[in-house]
Amino acid sequence: MTLIAAMSIEGYTRLFADTRVSHPDVTQVEQLPGRLKLLVLHAYLCIGYAGSADYAIDTIRALKIDPESELNDTALVSLLPLLAEASADGRVEFLIAAYIRDRGTILLTVAERTVFRYREMTWIGDEDAIHAIVNRMGRIRIEFRPEDPRGLRFTFQLAAEFASIVHDHVVDSVGGIPIAVELQPAGFRYMQTIGSFFPLDDQPANYVPPVVFGSASDGGFAYTVLVPQQMATAVVGVHFHQGRIGYLYLPMQQDRPRTYADVTCEEFRRRVHQDEGLVLLGFCAGEE
Repeated sequence: MTLIAAMSIEGYTRLFADTRVSHPDVTQVEQLPGRLKLLVLHAYLCIGYAGSADYAIDTIRALKIDPESELNDTALVSLLPLLAEASADGRVEFLIAAYIRDRGTILLTVAERTVFRYREMTWIGDEDAIHAIVNRMGRIRIEFRPEDPRGLRFTFQLAAEFASIVHDHVVDSVGGIPIAVELQPAGFRYMQTIGSFFPLDDQPANYVPPVVFGSASDGGFAYTVLVPQQMATAVVGVHFHQGRIGYLYLPMQQDRPRTYADVTCEEFRRRVHQDEGLVLLGFCAGEE
């Protein structure tokens, strides 16, 4: 399965997804590269999916969304019949986050031909995974200031817990890389992130180790999520520092991510710009 979650509280809106996919015979699980399951299709529209990846992406492509058009109630409602029909047999579910002027953020799910609207938080995918997040909320300690808004506190906490669920393999059906989308004043944007892991050894209490990315032989790894400079573009790049490999997710153009082998992060960026004319933003893990 998978987990797609969304939260919108007091003007703070974020969506989260993993990349793990199971193939049709369910005997093969693909953590990486997996698929991009949050698609920013318009400055003010993001759609996530759970279930059959190929079928879901084909359905989303068929929506024919014009990123230059205004997103209003009529435009949003016009998308629902096709998504509802695709969800009829339970193969897929959809999560929609839309921002409409004078209305604010709207969160919807579409499953088994039924559309539901939610006020602050919703999810699709594995029920065990969302229960795991809810049960763990607050275990990761984040220092907030007393004046920090409630929306900021909750969305930051959910981001930390979601990443923990993905990285720690707390639920078997969720894995790969955590991908996040944030609603900013200019619209929905993928979030730049870095993940790094290294073996733990015995250290004195209160010892704070330096950040050392190391090599694959050390048992650690680091990755960078690079995001498009262009708005309303369903594209994400993920680069692994030790493996010298990059994956470019282009779900509106091709089903599977494109692989760039034996490249540094900066080389990956340059190759993507040469091939697609896309500028990828983000700090590269392990590189000066």
